[in-house]
Amino acid sequence: MKKTIQLLLFTSVFSLFAVSCKKDSELTKKNMFNHDNKDYELSNAYLSNYGYEYGIYLIDIIMTSSDVKVAEKNGEVFPISGIGNLIGFFFFKI
Repeated sequence: MKKTIQLLLFTSVFSLFAVSCKKDSELTKKNMFNHDNKDYELSNAYLSNYGYEYGIYLIDIIMTSSDVKVAEKNGEVFPISGIGNLIGFFFFKI
């Protein structure tokens, strides 16, 4: 019984080392989202309209590609210009 436990312990430890020593792939993940099997690049993110206002807590997150220019002043997103990808998330908590 003691030899069986030692054998199982040795096998478990050896298999753990064998799996962890496998070389990871060198793939670089890109910042993008996929919709209808088309990839859209995102390189910038902005946090806007956050805080407690009108009895609700707001958080707006806007993500854009590098071609879209956003002017930001005092935590507010002002004009958005350019042609590219943009996605926004608007969170509300009452």
